[in-house]
Amino acid sequence: MKRLTIPENKLLKLLTNIFLVLGSNLFCSAILEKPIDDFVFNFVQSYGIGDWNFYLNLSDWIYRFIGIIPVIVITRFIWFGRIFPGPRITRSKD
Repeated sequence: MKRLTIPENKLLKLLTNIFLVLGSNLFCSAILEKPIDDFVFNFVQSYGIGDWNFYLNLSDWIYRFIGIIPVIVITRFIWFGRIFPGPRITRSKD
């Protein structure tokens, strides 16, 4: 099976990175916004901490924190090739 090849041109890498990051942000906002709001609202209501501003700030902070993870992973993959670099075996020892 062929691996995903990323172009060597820096401009194409930059454009690919921008489009994938925008796509992941749109996807995360469409999928994760309602469950995060529900979770934070239930947490704040059940423990009786904070007020409405605290709820809005906490849900926004959690949403941004979870949304930054795909951005870091996509950027790392596009610019450096491997997400978790390990040792590469280049020759065998006889």
